[in-house]
Amino acid sequence: MTLERLVERLVAVINASDLDALAELYSVGYVDHDPLPGQSPGVDGVRAGLEMLTPAEVTPRFHLEDCFSSGDRVAYRIFGSWEVAPQFLFESGLGSRPTLTLSGAGIFRCRDGRFVERWGHWVVTSSEAEVVR
Repeated sequence: MTLERLVERLVAVINASDLDALAELYSVGYVDHDPLPGQSPGVDGVRAGLEMLTPAEVTPRFHLEDCFSSGDRVAYRIFGSWEVAPQFLFESGLGSRPTLTLSGAGIFRCRDGRFVERWGHWVVTSSEAEVVR
């Protein structure tokens, strides 16, 4: 599998809410150099971050804007949008079902067909206010 296909597979896993499949994509000891606030280490932290952003009744829709690789690195730009109930947001006083958007760019280092490290930046905003930077 090419590194680009590995990132495409990640997006498909997230879009299908198949978070159990994350363990197939990330190496043991995975390091996120730019985690979400409060994100724990490893694939468990990735899963927890996705669960925090996309509660069970919500199916996110993400797509890749760009994806290309060189050596053991793959760079990407991703965009997603979904609606959530306000109790899942960090901001209070928002409408009943604000739309969240996530955009991010980063680089994964890969080994043996799995993600080993990530450097990048995420911005999550609501239709009402910025949520995470």
